[in-house]
Amino acid sequence: MITAFEKGVSLGEIAEPRQGLATGNNDLFLRRWYEVGQQNVYYCATDIIHAFATGKKWFPCTKGGSYRKWYGNNDYFVNWLENGKEIKGYKNKSGEIACRAQNTSYYFEEGGTWSTLSGADLSMRYLPKGFIFETKGSVCFAKEQDDLLYIIGLLNTKVTKQALLVLSPTLDYHEGPLSRVPVMIAAEKKTRVDEVVGENIALSRCNWDSEETSWEFKKHPLI
Repeated sequence: MITAFEKGVSLGEIAEPRQGLATGNNDLFLRRWYEVGQQNVYYCATDIIHAFATGKKWFPCTKGGSYRKWYGNNDYFVNWLENGKEIKGYKNKSGEIACRAQNTSYYFEEGGTWSTLSGADLSMRYLPKGFIFETKGSVCFAKEQDDLLYIIGLLNTKVTKQALLVLSPTLDYHEGPLSRVPVMIAAEKKTRVDEVVGENIALSRCNWDSEETSWEFKKHPLI
């Protein structure tokens, strides 16, 4: 472990952990996916310009959730009509703007998301394109897209768990400590690691979509 800190690079050198949108009033601006009409939903936005051009109101939003690795906890939509016009204009009881629309240039990008506040271990999940991310569902974006699966795999290991006990011995897995996790990419093993992580994501996604609580549910696996 000491050698990893001495010779490895910090995660922040090869990836960008970022905190996302604080709506100021989640009860007003977030909905479970089954609470809104599908005609007002858009799943495949690639950036904020594309999202604006669709004219749609509701977009997928990740906001952490329970302990789950590899894929899932995709439960919410956020009101991002006209690039969050209503959210950005919302004021609290003191008349102050309540929202923080942070890191909007990263919205809808592919990455790895995790629950920043958890009583369990860190659990990293693959996040496909099309999502906005909230403050408690931060996202780690790989600087080189080819490194994303390796990074997700590393952050889901017991090795990272031990590193975080040094860097952040609390229940709060925020972006600062995560960006200091040491990374030593073994080039000769990267292909196999990527394969295993890809398999884990596919299995977890299949498991998630086998329940009616997933918006991609097709049929029960016993049928």
